[in-house]
Amino acid sequence: MLAQYGAVLGFVLGIIHAYVHAFWSQNPDDHVIEHILWTIIFRVVAGAALLAGVAVIRNRLVRRPGNSVKGQ
Repeated sequence: MLAQYGAVLGFVLGIIHAYVHAFWSQNPDDHVIEHILWTIIFRVVAGAALLAGVAVIRNRLVRRPGNSVKGQ
């Protein structure tokens, strides 16, 4: 579930980056759409991987005897 949140977060950040690029920056090359799509794809994958890693670490800490996460 946390990886899905990371993917959504990455998608939102990619859209914001594309918006800033489109309206306040000079485009780096003639292939603007390709640049924007690769940026969004990269950020979605990176966000999902980052929060999936956080979930794995959190789950390992919760499973250890004596350790607990408050609120559970």
